[in-house]
Amino acid sequence: MTEHSGFPDIRIGHTTRGIGDEGVWPSFTDIMAVIVMIFLMALAVIMVQKLDLSRELVVTQSNQQEAERSRDIFQTQFEQMRIERDLQEREIRAQQSQLEGLKSEIGSLESTRDQLENTLRQIALDKAQAELQIARLLEIEQELEQSNLEAENRIRQFLAAEELSQEKVESLISQNQKLLGQITGLERQLSDLELASVESIQSLTEQRSDLEEKLDTVTLQLVSVQQLLDQSALTNQELESEISRNLAARQRQAEEYRITAEQMEALENLIRLMELKIVDLEEEAGTSKQQFRTLQEEYELLDDKYQDLVRPARSEAGKQVATVFFDKIGGELNYRIREPGQDDVRTVGLADLNGVLQGLKDQLGQELYVRIVIPENSVLSHREAWLFTDNMLRQYDYYYQPEARP
Repeated sequence: MTEHSGFPDIRIGHTTRGIGDEGVWPSFTDIMAVIVMIFLMALAVIMVQKLDLSRELVVTQSNQQEAERSRDIFQTQFEQMRIERDLQEREIRAQQSQLEGLKSEIGSLESTRDQLENTLRQIALDKAQAELQIARLLEIEQELEQSNLEAENRIRQFLAAEELSQEKVESLISQNQKLLGQITGLERQLSDLELASVESIQSLTEQRSDLEEKLDTVTLQLVSVQQLLDQSALTNQELESEISRNLAARQRQAEEYRITAEQMEALENLIRLMELKIVDLEEEAGTSKQQFRTLQEEYELLDDKYQDLVRPARSEAGKQVATVFFDKIGGELNYRIREPGQDDVRTVGLADLNGVLQGLKDQLGQELYVRIVIPENSVLSHREAWLFTDNMLRQYDYYYQPEARP
């Protein structure tokens, strides 16, 4: 008996006609339709994922090919750099040999310069000695001139005395002649007076005696004058011999002075030649120094390049490591960082990342090692990854800083 409560009975198999099997198969077909729809939807999702995976596989293969091409390019560049390094090493060795040759030449030039300086010092000493000799000769010449002047004064004095003596002698001779004339006159008068008077003779005799005394006095004066003349002659002879000796000595001194002047002129010519040679050597030394400086600058440049090539490899040993994670998620670049001494990783923007790394660089300096981590399944292109890595390392890593170069 069916109960009627005003609501339809929706239970399976319950109808107005009672419980039966008529409503089972439609429900089963609905369930199967739902399962098929779910299967089709899962299949569509799988197909879409397969398409995405095939695209990612193509991108991955292209990235791998690009990485292989970059690796080949890097290998080629590395080979070229190795070849250039070998060439630079050979050039450095050649320049080192040239530098050693220049050093030896500079050493020989310095020894030659030292020898020239010693020669110049010796020449200066010889010149000083020659100047002293010349000064001594000049003093001797002045002394001789003074002696000559004194001798000439003495000669003039003796000549004046001789002239006075000659004048006195002439006056005495004239007086003697006058006296002789008077005596002759008196003798005539005496002869005349002898005839006249004996007294006159006696007086005349007395006068004659007086005159004879006067004559004796004059004769004595003449003898003294003759002695003075003889002494003057001897003195003149001595003065003449002294003058001749002085003249001979003066001639010898003039000859020595001439020889010394010739030696001084030869020394001055030698000094001028040595100065010209020194100027030439200084010019050559300046040229050699300029070449040496040029070669040294080239050597320093090559040494810098060589040190860049042979410097120790980049290593984390003894460094503070800052790890930077770089990825692309949903078309946007993602930056994360793990600071030195910390375990947690935090997400930051590019500006914040640069600020953090700059602070670490200011704090740690040559102790900061920057590690760049890019996930293996990242969708970043090789160019993006390379540019970011190169920029970060060059800005903040210790190995790429100028003060890290040896």
